[in-house]
Amino acid sequence: MLLKLHVILLLLLFFTISTSSTITTTKSKKKITTSIPISSGRILLQSSTYILQTSLGSPPQPLLLSLSTTSSFSWIPCSSSSSPSFSPSSSTTFLPLLCNSPSCPLLSTSSCPSPSSPCSSFSQDTISLSSSLIFPNFTFSCITTSTSPSQGLLSLSLSPSSFISQTNSIFSSTFSYCLPFFLSTNFSGSLLLGPSSQPKHLKTMPLLINPRRPSFYYVNLTGIRLGRKLIPVHSFDPSSGAGTVLDPGSMYTRLSAPDYAAVRDAFREYVNGTVTSLGGFDTCYDGPVNPPVVTLVFDRLQVKLPPENVMIHSSSGSLSCLAMYGAAENDTSGLNIIGSMQHQNHRILFDVPNRRVGIAREICTVS
Repeated sequence: MLLKLHVILLLLLFFTISTSSTITTTKSKKKITTSIPISSGRILLQSSTYILQTSLGSPPQPLLLSLSTTSSFSWIPCSSSSSPSFSPSSSTTFLPLLCNSPSCPLLSTSSCPSPSSPCSSFSQDTISLSSSLIFPNFTFSCITTSTSPSQGLLSLSLSPSSFISQTNSIFSSTFSYCLPFFLSTNFSGSLLLGPSSQPKHLKTMPLLINPRRPSFYYVNLTGIRLGRKLIPVHSFDPSSGAGTVLDPGSMYTRLSAPDYAAVRDAFREYVNGTVTSLGGFDTCYDGPVNPPVVTLVFDRLQVKLPPENVMIHSSSGSLSCLAMYGAAENDTSGLNIIGSMQHQNHRILFDVPNRRVGIAREICTVS
């Protein structure tokens, strides 16, 4: 009963934000470009995430924000002295979110002394994704400490407080991205916002909503094929939260322990070489490797991965490893996460109104 009530409240908040949001793009005679450049954070920030160039506040303060489709809300490191971070005191449009805001009850669990008290760390300010994409009253968490190498995170999840939900009246909760190779050094990838910006004739599969994790984009991954051998994986289960999600904020694909063991064993059997380990990867080989063709088998859609999306190579030496790992043995969630290593050089579409996800090969890496 409590779970159903939580989901109902989330949906109510989604429609509240979507219909009453004051977020608008600036009026300009220039053509509004809804394609935002994306770069790997590996070289720029020594981070495994993918990043956007943005600015926050008035006057604008530049920030590099990581992309996530699983985080419930966006967050920004806030400080008036350290750098790089956002300085609220230097922005004339910065406002703390108050307890009487309709979105506060689900954003924060802390008590509110009065309706005019701040809603925990949540705040609002103007965010700019380009010279023509400027959004006032953007809600985010203004955190004071962060161990992340990026300068904040932009949430693209199904959560009512994500950027995608806050801009629903403009972009209809529809977006796609193409991630370049993780060692690329420029912003050659792209985030496309809104239905009209999306490529045509993209093959799609159903977008699934799981009440156990209502912010996540679930898809029905039925198996992983290695060569001709098909390995079944945990199916979608709305009662337990099991299933498969897509997340560019996670670099490597993480499979539940039994799913990973089956994939790993089939991979080792195919390669038939001496296995070693490297860090968290337990299926590595010293010397040239001829891996099997790896295909992600979804409901209505199959994605054949090129070798560079399957193998990770050591920075020194000649080790090559399967770019997947397993969850801990005591993790019984049954949750599989398809990470950015398997996303790179593919266009991934999320069309929430039509409940569909699309994946197609698209080379967006520029050397």
